[in-house]
Amino acid sequence: MSTQAAHQLTTTLQQNLTKTTGTTELQAEPIMDQIKLDAVNQIFGAMFTAWPAQYSKHYAGTDNEKRRNAAKRMWATSPEFQALTADQIQQGIRRMVDQCEYLPSLKLFITLSQSRPEDFGLPSVDDAWFEVNNKRHLMMQNPDTEFTHAAVKLAGRGLWQRLGMADEIGIKQVRAEFERAYQVQVSQVISGNDDSDLMRLEDRSGYAEKQLLQTKFDIEQQMQKQGINADPESARARLRGLF
Repeated sequence: MSTQAAHQLTTTLQQNLTKTTGTTELQAEPIMDQIKLDAVNQIFGAMFTAWPAQYSKHYAGTDNEKRRNAAKRMWATSPEFQALTADQIQQGIRRMVDQCEYLPSLKLFITLSQSRPEDFGLPSVDDAWFEVNNKRHLMMQNPDTEFTHAAVKLAGRGLWQRLGMADEIGIKQVRAEFERAYQVQVSQVISGNDDSDLMRLEDRSGYAEKQLLQTKFDIEQQMQKQGINADPESARARLRGLF
């Protein structure tokens, strides 16, 4: 398609959208990225199509023009929105229409646009978290334990012993660390940098210390369940008292 033909097509689409929504498109300012601004106009057009009553109440018509343009400007200039790729924006639009019941906020749209592990055949965050918890003991015994995907194993690296020791508050912190690590690994897989061979070498480092720590922890847990004090002197004093 020639440049002139492409310009005519864009003009026609804008005119049709103007007739449909009863408003004009927000024009790009020097600080705005024209491509991102076009994407925002597309998103707001999809909002009107999916939720005409809600859109008309908040954005349509000359009475809401200032609010509409301010909202579009906020979206287009948001660093988080500008970081989205064209494919992510299209994905966000599809999910917005399929999953939302109301006009989405910018924050929700960005969340909908983010790539998810399951989009690329990897376990979801919840499934990956369940797997590292379920295989914690196996990893302490055998660092070659197989996982659904190497990204899950890499994300759990260094967390095996902490999973068993953390209390309710601590486990939330471990979960947050795991999610961040898993997102990094997922990004590497998506970009083609899957270091599964490196994982085997790194997981073996400190293996003996991890195994000793886990064994000690398991023994202490059993002693506490049986009412035995883990402190050697106190334990001996208690034993002497029994006799």
